[in-house]
Amino acid sequence: MLSRGVRPGDVTGAVRGGERKRSGKRSGRRSGRRSGKRAFSGRQGGCASLVRMPFLPRTHEIPAGVEHARFRIRPITIHDAVRDFDAVMSSAARLRERFPLWGWPPGDMTLEDNLIDLAWHQKEALLRRSFNYAVMSPDGSRLLGCVYVDPPEKRGADADVSFWVRADEEGTGLEEELEPVVRAWLDEAWPFTSVRWPGRGISWEEWDLLPDTLPAGG
Repeated sequence: MLSRGVRPGDVTGAVRGGERKRSGKRSGRRSGRRSGKRAFSGRQGGCASLVRMPFLPRTHEIPAGVEHARFRIRPITIHDAVRDFDAVMSSAARLRERFPLWGWPPGDMTLEDNLIDLAWHQKEALLRRSFNYAVMSPDGSRLLGCVYVDPPEKRGADADVSFWVRADEEGTGLEEELEPVVRAWLDEAWPFTSVRWPGRGISWEEWDLLPDTLPAGG
């Protein structure tokens, strides 16, 4: 069953003015440079860090997530830092393989780094610029993966969506069960006409060759 209309919780002092802290050695998910032309800045996907206007119209409620018998999808917050860190670092090799352009997670990522990363995501959601949802176990004790709903970095779509599940859930059927639920949720709870699925509907190599989205006002 789909749930709608919740605002992610506030972030107190973790990120100021919607700008996330950067630290030279890491800029979060999608750190580093791709094709020598743009620095990715976190697992936000797309060009969320470059967009200074709401990605989701203010007339549209921020989707709350999904309640499912096997999992819950809800906005990620700083309170998920420990569970998220465990899921990410225990799945590091799998994530680097699944998201070859992200350069994430770096091998030296710390829990503090992850807390800063999640604070940035929480603030971005409040500003409607990009969205990171945690995939939780039904009782909320374990983070099973994440879903990213982002403004497109490439032309030809209204949103880019990606998701992952932790490595120790591979082979359990979770990913195969999650994907149709996420796709239906995007159709039902979000206002986008055209959604692109890098790494699924299109390979990352093909996505990388697409023309870049023009900056606002460009």
